[in-house]
Amino acid sequence: MFKEAMGVVEEFHLQNEYGLNAFIIPCLLQDKLSSVVKFIESNKEIQKEFLSFLDSFVSLSEDEVMDRLKDYKDANVMTLPYERFTGKTVEKLIFKLASDLQLPIESVAPRFFRARKEGELRFKVQSREDAVRWAVYCNISEDKLPHALQSYLINNPEAADEAEKNIRR
Repeated sequence: MFKEAMGVVEEFHLQNEYGLNAFIIPCLLQDKLSSVVKFIESNKEIQKEFLSFLDSFVSLSEDEVMDRLKDYKDANVMTLPYERFTGKTVEKLIFKLASDLQLPIESVAPRFFRARKEGELRFKVQSREDAVRWAVYCNISEDKLPHALQSYLINNPEAADEAEKNIRR
């Protein structure tokens, strides 16, 4: 029903007359993403609004997602499982759409952008801690370590002590 109505609106070029809630969100919730993308492809403002809507799901728990979409589910508008709007699934969707629509992620999906950057930072910190642990565990002399790790250990002498404690556990 929503898909057909969206098609009529598109045929008469009336996309600007309707907001997200009229057709776009219901079609998304009925797994009609390709129709949604076709509908919004010519309007950057609606694209940004749509990605902002998806971005609002980033970092929500499954219970919070269920609360946000409960009315759609109760009205039998939503046919997709709630899991499609949680965790990595919604993040992959945001990334794909932003790339396909050539929109800057940092401005249209700030929660996603922040979550991505925090993940990168956690990975880098963990990688550095792992490198120190392995260097201590294998008893690698400082002159044989990569330059970046040497610099890190010189600037953070407590890192080697912390790694030693972690190894003993």
